[in-house]
Amino acid sequence: MDTLYFTGHETFYCRNYWLKKGLDLLWTGKKFNEEAVVELGVGKNMVNAIRFWLKAFALVDEEEQPNELAEFIFHDEKGIDPFIEDPATIWLLHYYLVTQKRSSIYHFVFNIFRKQRIEFNEDQLITFLNRKVEESGQNIHSSSIKKDARVFLQNYLLPTKTKGIEDDFSRLLYELELVQRFHKGEERDAKNNKQPWWFRIDNKFRADLPYEVVLYCIKENPAYGNAISFRQLSSDQDSVGTVFALSDSGLMHKIEQVVKNHSGKAVFTDDGGVRVLQFKSDIDHKAILKKYYGK
Repeated sequence: MDTLYFTGHETFYCRNYWLKKGLDLLWTGKKFNEEAVVELGVGKNMVNAIRFWLKAFALVDEEEQPNELAEFIFHDEKGIDPFIEDPATIWLLHYYLVTQKRSSIYHFVFNIFRKQRIEFNEDQLITFLNRKVEESGQNIHSSSIKKDARVFLQNYLLPTKTKGIEDDFSRLLYELELVQRFHKGEERDAKNNKQPWWFRIDNKFRADLPYEVVLYCIKENPAYGNAISFRQLSSDQDSVGTVFALSDSGLMHKIEQVVKNHSGKAVFTDDGGVRVLQFKSDIDHKAILKKYYGK
């Protein structure tokens, strides 16, 4: 099993301006040290959190320098969307957060846990993560796992009690509406008599997810060749269907858009129920995504 990574975020969910802010610091030749508190204008714990999220979203290399992905998205001159103005960029960042395993909870939840439990509460999520840690043989304190579960939910959901506009809408991932929160009937917590929250991640059509992002992620997946079955795209670990929680009809629609807009380069066949997406010639997925952004 891969090395598992929990905590590091200092219990801060990722704000939508943090990634750009942290990368700009590194691009000017500075580092995440004591001076970064002044440079970034935030406290020491937030500096550590920004540093963590850059790693979690796979935007820095082992030497903590901005990588090719960081430049592709966030560079002032070359980047497709430096200030995350298009929701497509959030989908793209979510994909890397899940697939690069720099923060293990995201990989586990979207690839495994949500398929085991259609509905879940926070305690069930924590129990699942503790079991995964036990299977790995690593020594990770249960308190770290609890913090990760809390921050995971904060990343994808708006607060139930409003603390302010900045707190409500600075959460990077909530716009994706991947996680739903609800109460279950009249169920109440025995300790405080409050209705506990339940959560679910449903496969949906995802009309707001551009096919260009889906195509980009398919082509970036090292497990795929030029012929990929619908089943692989739908349900494999780290597949677009799994990571983006796409329904079969939603995934089919994205594939149809790929084929329609890149006729001759992409073909979808259905031979006796075996559905396959084939790339007949090289598709420049980065150029296609840049064109979507008008670059």
